[in-house]
Amino acid sequence: MVGRLYSENSPSLYQTVVDIGHSVEKHRKRVGYTQQQLAELTGRSRAYIIGVENGSLHDIPLSFIYDLADIFKCKISDFLPERRVTMVVPPCRGAAVGREELYALIQMMEEYRPDVHGDEWRAWGIDFPAAEYKTLVPQTAAQKLRAEFALSVPVDMDVVFERAGVLSVSLPLSDGISTILDMRTSVPIVFIDSVLAEDHAKRRAALAHALGHCIAEYGFKGIYVDKKESIVLSENILNDQDAVSERKARAFATALLLPQDSFKERLADEAKKIGGNDEHALASLAAAFGVTVLAVIAAIALLHSGDGKK
Repeated sequence: MVGRLYSENSPSLYQTVVDIGHSVEKHRKRVGYTQQQLAELTGRSRAYIIGVENGSLHDIPLSFIYDLADIFKCKISDFLPERRVTMVVPPCRGAAVGREELYALIQMMEEYRPDVHGDEWRAWGIDFPAAEYKTLVPQTAAQKLRAEFALSVPVDMDVVFERAGVLSVSLPLSDGISTILDMRTSVPIVFIDSVLAEDHAKRRAALAHALGHCIAEYGFKGIYVDKKESIVLSENILNDQDAVSERKARAFATALLLPQDSFKERLADEAKKIGGNDEHALASLAAAFGVTVLAVIAAIALLHSGDGKK
């Protein structure tokens, strides 16, 4: 919320909300809306709009500013002038995200962030030796974790996260984003898109991939953004360091969810039964390991490429 962007004693708060109110009134009149019409479009009351415009309402949600930007076909910066609002954005890696979208995502993450200081959550790097795992190639790291955690398929990622000291939180992320890994505190938090999380197979794949980044990015104090699952990774949009991290996370997740030996055995069995129906074979393998068809395709590619072994 706008009111939360400033300290209680900030002298610029009053002037800022007044400026926001003037901007709202200016845009409203530009398009010819009455206060009542704008209230209906934003799902607010007329009294709320009046409070915003006259500067008497200090607690303005950022979501309301985004609604206004959509309604008036403008940028949120038209309502949040940079001379008064400092967007504090932590180091961000991974998929490219616009400054305004990233800022909105961070605000949402802060609202959903759980208390990570409780005794029930162990500090990252104490109970789970992330630094040790980081030195291993992805497939070896996945095999080591499977053995130490005594995992079976389909892998229960909630158990893995609890034992590794990682939190997961479901929230409505922007279109195209699957997870945001926040490594700014001692306990990493994976924010996963709530729609994606409703699909057990996709959720399992997304969390395993995020854990791969937790290991590959150990020591990084910032956030890592991942796009939604696709057959072909658009690594051309990543810098060299992020592309390496992405390949490691993908190889780790694949080896964790589809252990190589059992996957090869099951794949051979399916090859004997498919009778030319590759689509049926892929679906059968996906169901057996509790993953998506895309994850099965990635596992087959991993077997052929040996990715993560060097």
